[in-house]
Amino acid sequence: MCARIVCMQEILARPDDECRPPAEREFYELRIDEQYPADPRYYVFATKIRWDEETNGPFFENEQIERFETYDEASRFYETRRSALMQLGFTVSGMDLF
Repeated sequence: MCARIVCMQEILARPDDECRPPAEREFYELRIDEQYPADPRYYVFATKIRWDEETNGPFFENEQIERFETYDEASRFYETRRSALMQLGFTVSGMDLF
């Protein structure tokens, strides 16, 4: 049996998005997962999220997945990806640490 362990998860948004209609808002989810015991590696997920008015719910697109042997490697990549998104204006963070 394989367990998925979420090590860190964060939703990034633009600070001015609160004034926009939901369909015009953009978010990014960054997440570090560990698949254990079947694949004891760490995965960094970066997924763009937008609101879909047709389904009245979130729509996930452009998911990027990178695999790393150690948590330190995954954490460094996560921080690099986070910095790049912040430079694009995604500076508001909702973060869950597990």
